[in-house]
Amino acid sequence: MRYSPLRSVASLPRLALFACIFSLSAALAVADESANGGWIDLKLQRDTVWEPCNFGGDGEVEFSENQAVLEMGDPLTGIRLVKEFPKDGYEIQFEASRLEGFDFFVGLTFPVAESHCSLILGGWSGAVIGLSNINGADASNNPTTREGDFDNNRWYRVRVRVAADRITAWVDDKQWVDQPRQGVEFGIRGEMDPSTPLGIATYQCKVAYRKIQYRRLNSGEVKPSHKPQPTESKSK
Repeated sequence: MRYSPLRSVASLPRLALFACIFSLSAALAVADESANGGWIDLKLQRDTVWEPCNFGGDGEVEFSENQAVLEMGDPLTGIRLVKEFPKDGYEIQFEASRLEGFDFFVGLTFPVAESHCSLILGGWSGAVIGLSNINGADASNNPTTREGDFDNNRWYRVRVRVAADRITAWVDDKQWVDQPRQGVEFGIRGEMDPSTPLGIATYQCKVAYRKIQYRRLNSGEVKPSHKPQPTESKSK
């Protein structure tokens, strides 16, 4: 095809318009992130942001504008992120409500550098809190194991921080996990593989999730600290 200077010149305004729109969109995204304290929303949209985990025996997953409802599975139902997500130096938070059932309603699988780990809330028939796995041991039997009560039809705010030196987790601003990383091998139970790299799953429960957000840690938060581990009673 013959080169046409007129056609090339005529296309310049359109290219400039596209560039302006792209720049404006990027600027608005940065402004929105800054206004929100650095938190980025992971919108509950099927296929473009989240997808069902397909563990096998999954319950139905229904996405709406404000929440995702996961029906009871046999035994697992979950959703996983299909967008890029940090491997380290980040914090993630969301709200979860167990609508039916009595086992774990949060099985958050998340990256830890080149590995993964899962935060379990309400496991082993409803009481166990902890990380799976720590040096090959799951949340029922490792240094992070704790016991806590969770009510059905109540929203709980969950937050996990993956910093350079430790993994920390809170429920409703109460710290439950403070696990150093040095010398520790992190992993997940095999059945949680379909929820990597980032996913949330539930075990024989109907659960709703909402307000899922993450942020990258700033330089001060990434630096190693030396906080003592929590002293809540360990599961027996």
